[in-house]
Amino acid sequence: MPWHAYKFIIHESGTQERLKSEIQVELEKTSWNSRKLFASVHIKAPVGTVWSCLTDYEGLGEFIPSLVENQCLERRPNGALVRQVWETVDTSCA
Repeated sequence: MPWHAYKFIIHESGTQERLKSEIQVELEKTSWNSRKLFASVHIKAPVGTVWSCLTDYEGLGEFIPSLVENQCLERRPNGALVRQVWETVDTSCA
């Protein structure tokens, strides 16, 4: 089931406004300890730049704040096998 991330705007009056972002995420449980994550977003950047960021498996923690541990175990022709540990994220407002 897809879900959307949200961004919050705090106005000068102190009121908060929740807006749906353009990131769409779907998580598929493939086994008791494995998941497939599908995400999509429109990015205004050259494809090569985006792909370089996405496939820099060793450097993912530099721009993913909730990624606590990240280790590339094996590079494969169509991706990589990575071990990742994430912080718990509160999704109660999603």
